[in-house]
Amino acid sequence: MGLGIRWPIERAAQVLVALQSGYMRESTLNDLGYLAFVAYSNDVAILRVGGIFSGSRDAGFKALAPLRALPGGEFDFDKVDSYLQLNRNVLDESHFPPVPDLSREGKDCAIIDRRLELEEWSTILEAFQRTPNQGSMMLIEPYGARSMKCLPRTRPSCTETRI
Repeated sequence: MGLGIRWPIERAAQVLVALQSGYMRESTLNDLGYLAFVAYSNDVAILRVGGIFSGSRDAGFKALAPLRALPGGEFDFDKVDSYLQLNRNVLDESHFPPVPDLSREGKDCAIIDRRLELEEWSTILEAFQRTPNQGSMMLIEPYGARSMKCLPRTRPSCTETRI
C-alpha cells in the first residue's frame, strides 16, 4: 500500500511528535517505510508523509491509525500497486517544491538522537516558516524498527550534527 498524507503546518508539530514516538526508533512496525518533509505547496507550508506499507490496505490503515486520528490530515495518495509504482509515486516531484535541479542542494544534516517535545518541534517549524525561500524543504528520513537492528551502525553521508 502506498500512501501520502499532508497536514497544514499548524498541525505539523503534533504529527512529528506522533511520528517520533510511534514510527521511529523504538517502533516495532517493520512493514512501513516513509519520508516526512516540511515544504511549501502552492505558497502554503505543509507537512507531508509519503511511504509504503508492506501489507494489505486494511493492515496499512490499521498501522496508521494513530496518524489518521490526528486532525487536519488529508490523504493525497492511497493506492495498492507494485513496489516500483508505489515508490515512484512517493518520490514524485509533484509533491516537492518546484525548484530547478541546478538549485537543489543539501545545506545541513542532523541526527535527532532523542524524542523532541511538542514545543521543540514548534520552534523548528516556526524557524522554517521564516525562510525567505519557498523552495526550502526540511526532510526527515527516519530510521526505526527493522533498520535499527542492522549492525554495525553506518555513518550518515553528511557531517553529523546531533540535536
